[in-house]
Amino acid sequence: MSFTYQRTISDEICIYEFKGRILEKEECDELMADFDQQLEQGITNFIVSLNEMDYMNSSGLSILINILTKSRNNYGELMVCCIPEKVNKLLITSKLNNIFNSVANLEKAIEKLKSTKQNT
Repeated sequence: MSFTYQRTISDEICIYEFKGRILEKEECDELMADFDQQLEQGITNFIVSLNEMDYMNSSGLSILINILTKSRNNYGELMVCCIPEKVNKLLITSKLNNIFNSVANLEKAIEKLKSTKQNT
């Protein structure tokens, strides 16, 4: 299955649900254009749900790092949730598990971002 995503916006939080496989950075060009558009519209807090990711290599990690960096550069945050075991092993192996804010499910990610917004 190739890479696809779905975007929803709730309470000024942009939620991306990734599906499939990320093998090449170019597969995410549309996603990154959409992400940049959300930033331009003033949305700075993002959630990426990986629940339906079959596989991700270093290209997928690069996309996540790019989203994290751009959101933080705009005084926002990225939460990653619903991480499948295969992807979690990749995060641990690359030592990126300590870089990303991650939670078990989408509800906790939304709750955590909302509480962060209230404290700023």
